Amino acid sequence: MLRNLLIIIALFFTLAVSQSFSDEGDNEVHLANNLQQVSQQAKEEKLPVLLFFASTECEFCEMLEEDHLASMAHAPSYKDKVIIRKVNIDDYDYLQDFSGSKISADEFSDRFSIRVTPTLVFLDHKGNQLGKKMLGYNRSDFFSIYLDEAIDKAKTLIQ
Repeated sequence: MLRNLLIIIALFFTLAVSQSFSDEGDNEVHLANNLQQVSQQAKEEKLPVLLFFASTECEFCEMLEEDHLASMAHAPSYKDKVIIRKVNIDDYDYLQDFSGSKISADEFSDRFSIRVTPTLVFLDHKGNQLGKKMLGYNRSDFFSIYLDEAIDKAKTLIQ
């Protein structure tokens, strides 16, 4: 009986630990490592791509990701609205751009004249900018409204 109880406790603990690891990626926006793949998805699903340009030491970037973008990127209600990816402008790794070329995150951000983080840029499946960039972040109650409006506008521009 004691052995069965210990097995049940071990199984419960294993399930709890595995659940915490599976949820780990849901609290952040996926990095834009392969935008050519994202491009294909955006084209097939007729969705805009929201690129979140951030830097590692940017507190406002962290707040924006935690307050809005991470939950949006994983929410079923946004799956048919937008594809969200993150570009760390001070990352020294390379990413694959919309055409399939390898490029540094710094060079890629220069294409969009990113000088301030956080910056949100809306693109079509070819990497063409849709509408205006959203620069900076404040924790106002209206930010989510402005963000949703920008997503909706970008979506109408690609259809």
